[in-house]
Amino acid sequence: MQINSFTLRTIYDSRVNPTVEAEINGVTAAAPAGASTGTHEARCHVPPDLDTVEQQIGDAVTGQDLTQQAFDELLRDIDGSDTFSALGAAAIASSLAFCKAQGFQHGTAQFPYPVGNLVGGGMHGGTTQMQEFLVIPTNADSVPEAMNLLADAYHGFKERYGQRIRGVNDEGAYVTNLNDEETLDAVATVAEEYGLAVGIDAAATEYYNEDNGRYDYPDMGMSLTADQQIKFMETMIDRFDLVYVEDPLHEDDYEGFAEITSRVEDTLIVGDDLFVTQHGRLQHGIDLDAANSIIIKPNQVGTVTDTKKTLELAQEHGYTPVMSHRSGETCDPVIADLAVAWNTPFIKSGIAGIRTAKNNHLLRLWGRHGGELADLEL
Repeated sequence: MQINSFTLRTIYDSRVNPTVEAEINGVTAAAPAGASTGTHEARCHVPPDLDTVEQQIGDAVTGQDLTQQAFDELLRDIDGSDTFSALGAAAIASSLAFCKAQGFQHGTAQFPYPVGNLVGGGMHGGTTQMQEFLVIPTNADSVPEAMNLLADAYHGFKERYGQRIRGVNDEGAYVTNLNDEETLDAVATVAEEYGLAVGIDAAATEYYNEDNGRYDYPDMGMSLTADQQIKFMETMIDRFDLVYVEDPLHEDDYEGFAEITSRVEDTLIVGDDLFVTQHGRLQHGIDLDAANSIIIKPNQVGTVTDTKKTLELAQEHGYTPVMSHRSGETCDPVIADLAVAWNTPFIKSGIAGIRTAKNNHLLRLWGRHGGELADLEL
């Protein structure tokens, strides 16, 4: 693609923190940022002198006819580090803007099932250690039906548990005064009413105590060893028929991930902080049979090219890819385009708040192209 113009600017994300928007040939894309970020992620800060970064990248790419891979390689050359410590959010915004400007091949599309964050906790507020309590419309026959079910469950939860709700967090999920088990029980009750599957993002790294190697649940009076954490997660899977469990152990416990994956059936054991969309970390997980699913977040690795490389490795080895938003989001719906173009069977795109930008774009794509929802093996 011929690059005729290139611009960077500072905009603000859903937490009113600055981030970077890139514009290529009049097409914009923005970099989101996470609150519970893995140690091994690419950096996603706003460079201190964005004008200088704009000039560096602009001088290198303007007037050039580039592929996505060549463009992303130029970004890596300009940055000079493995983690984009210099370009930060400017790298992912630029890479995504190139991707959007080049256009997507949706064709007769396979659409992902939306994974909705109904109740939140952990780093995003609330009384639970686990970060997200999720509902998934696995019985839906279309994207509109899936979105209707998520909306019904969102309103239904408020109607049933309104007195336990304290507000909403920065992902649009309800914040309650319930502990982890009570929250799962409430979410499972609402999910059953609307015919939805249930999942969690434990985000266990955030409450793992490195000093004693335990997982602390103060509201339930528990401090668990790694083996006890695995057994607790197994119990939750069995009791609430969980089909999706993200980051049940801390971000470097490959052996623990392998152990829990071997113990459960018909449940996605999803690595987010474990893999952080990094090809090498996923390959290590594959070698150990750690997890069977991976979160795909472009800004964790820094470029569209590197994101797709990790995605293709996951697909090659039977790991279920889940395209995902971040907690500090923008109105850019590009992950919906990527999920459809790359045939990811799931997309974590929330239910309420700024995440409706992604869900509404999925509805647009469904209306434009038609298609079918992914073929699930759960």
